[in-house]
Amino acid sequence: MTEPEFIKSREQAAQEKLDKDAERVKRSEKREKRKEIPEEIAKLYEARINAWEVEVASHSTLCAELKKAGTKVKDLPKKPKKPLKKDAEKEVKARYESDEEEEELEGSDDEEFDG
Repeated sequence: MTEPEFIKSREQAAQEKLDKDAERVKRSEKREKRKEIPEEIAKLYEARINAWEVEVASHSTLCAELKKAGTKVKDLPKKPKKPLKKDAEKEVKARYESDEEEEELEGSDDEEFDG
């Protein structure tokens, strides 16, 4: 192996190492984001439950007033439905997936354009 070939192979090996390190950092960032998902789901679901409890309380007072006014039970407004946890999960996961797709698109723009 001649000196220019040796230098070129060493530079190539150094570049490959840098690329592997960059990929490792990206994977660790993705792992950290995935660890945040359950916490965010719990926060969102708790907020929805709290809002639902407020709606139920106002609904029950409204129904009590309507009953006193002589409204039939069948004519009372329906009770608000309890929010489902799976809906919160879907929303949070969709948000994280769209963020990942945007990051992939940003990274691929540089690779596609050669000049």
